[in-house]
Amino acid sequence: MVLPLLSGGDVESLVEQSPDRRLALDKAIGIAKAISSGLEFAHSKGIIHRDLKPGNVWLSADGTAKIGDFGLAVAVDLSRLTESGIIVGTLAYMSPEQAMAGAITPKTDLYSLGAMLYEMLAGRPPFVGENAIAVVGQHINTPPVSPVWHRSDLPPALETLILQLLEKDPGKRPESASAVLRALESIEAGKREEGAGKEHRGAAENPLYRRVFVGREAELRQLQSAFDAAVSGRGSLIMVMGEPGIGKTALCEQLSTYVALRGGKALIGHCYEEGSLSLPYLAFVEALRSYVLAREVKDLQKELGSGAADVARIVSDVRERLKIKLRASKDPEEERYRLLQAVTGFLSNAAAVQPLLLVLEDLHDADKGRWIC
Repeated sequence: MVLPLLSGGDVESLVEQSPDRRLALDKAIGIAKAISSGLEFAHSKGIIHRDLKPGNVWLSADGTAKIGDFGLAVAVDLSRLTESGIIVGTLAYMSPEQAMAGAITPKTDLYSLGAMLYEMLAGRPPFVGENAIAVVGQHINTPPVSPVWHRSDLPPALETLILQLLEKDPGKRPESASAVLRALESIEAGKREEGAGKEHRGAAENPLYRRVFVGREAELRQLQSAFDAAVSGRGSLIMVMGEPGIGKTALCEQLSTYVALRGGKALIGHCYEEGSLSLPYLAFVEALRSYVLAREVKDLQKELGSGAADVARIVSDVRERLKIKLRASKDPEEERYRLLQAVTGFLSNAAAVQPLLLVLEDLHDADKGRWIC
């Protein structure tokens, strides 16, 4: 195999050598255009890079950027990661779906491009932290601070594009590398339609974009320790309490990220204010549904065991997937006891396969007369 000599170094070195680690706007846009063009070609051949970062973008003598090091590249039709806990890519530029060992698509590379473009312009990656878990957790849960916070001369259209590339949900990112290339060309030429950048500006008006997790590190460590104990066989119940808006949900989201990185699975259900929803055991129904829908039928049958018909009374997905016909109701107290035993057995069997975190949000709104206790 013969490769061309690229004597201009790489983008990582270029950033390190630049004042305040920031590239000029036209230089950063030019590099991003070249990367988009390269991704456009790779994606058209069914190849996803999966490890796009400044050190893997090389420069020719005239400064032209070329994507290199396809060592982690994978064909689109072979991109499913099925082994528990697999993480590929480089942390600072890793998409949320990579961090969660989920399905990889061409939009995974677009997220990494957004992280690169953010760093080239802001002088730092969108997410930094003291350790790998802190960085990965931000990729999954924490919206990025708008790059304008670090670079006041950033055009609104470019700011919007970067934040779109860094969306957690791949479906909210630009449609393709071709779309990104067209957007960059429009920004560069100054011909972007007036107001197009404002169309998606609402989320970015606040420099913090959305909420950022701060000030609950001690509580998070306590919850992480409890989960580690549960993995060792010492399960527990912990109540997260506090005034509205203090960050209880954000704290549980961070714990869910930690659980996923430890190879566990978070099941989340919500309680609702009286009168809004009246379905009994709704929080458990929500939590169990996410698990039921993700399991293969044969595995689900094994984990439900003899309690399948009882769990099917409250989780319709169990009825539909396992083709269960409900028997006539008998004594209410007996039915409630059987349901308690069935759900307990189901969760115990599921936890033997994969460590579980069960989060019940807003427990103070629970239907007190019908809760499984």
